[in-house]
Amino acid sequence: MKYLLFLFSFTIGVQLFAQSDVRGTPEWYKATAVRQISDLKSGVLLFRLPQNKVALQAARDSGFVLSAARMERQLHERNIEIVEHMRKYFTFCDVYFIYADQSEKVLAHEWNDIEFLSDSLKVDKSIHLPDVPIFTAELTLLRADTARIATGEVMRHNNEGDLKNVQTYTSSPDPMFEALIIKSDQFVQLHKPFPYYSRTFNSMPFRRSMKKVVKMMDENLERFFKSVN
Repeated sequence: MKYLLFLFSFTIGVQLFAQSDVRGTPEWYKATAVRQISDLKSGVLLFRLPQNKVALQAARDSGFVLSAARMERQLHERNIEIVEHMRKYFTFCDVYFIYADQSEKVLAHEWNDIEFLSDSLKVDKSIHLPDVPIFTAELTLLRADTARIATGEVMRHNNEGDLKNVQTYTSSPDPMFEALIIKSDQFVQLHKPFPYYSRTFNSMPFRRSMKKVVKMMDENLERFFKSVN
């Protein structure tokens, strides 16, 4: 009897381990999230701040110089607010700041050529990234999750009329909304169960403060890290 129980437990363990290697399964996403949260804890977060250069230039070219100046000032104040709150309320890992025009260098991993920003949003040539895992973050719209999750197998007829096992999938129905989002170093959204976003509720009457958004992200990351370690 003990031998049968051992054999059963061993078989289940082997199956779960095998499933964690199959991309698209819930087990694979869980294993990936566990690895990513550990990497982020020992790594850094590269926060991309918006500049809206195209919109600002378009306003100036159209003669709306004062409006462009006001928009630029408001954007600067918003970016300063982000930096201040990330410094004060985000403690999960170290954070560095860049403007969006450095994105191509990030994608190419040209770390030594990136212009990092001081807390006053001035380019600081003395700032360099350590040799650790790198993730990115930004305050932007959360895109609908297009990743397909394998949910199981069903028997279906193929074109020849034979019954075959077919893998079934489901996709997340998440809508688009503004959030503080953690992404890969290629600016690709991560995936649940990794707590990769914190909503702002900017379109609601009860919009969250930046302090609340940042603190919730930090707390969710700490909670998930502790749950898997």
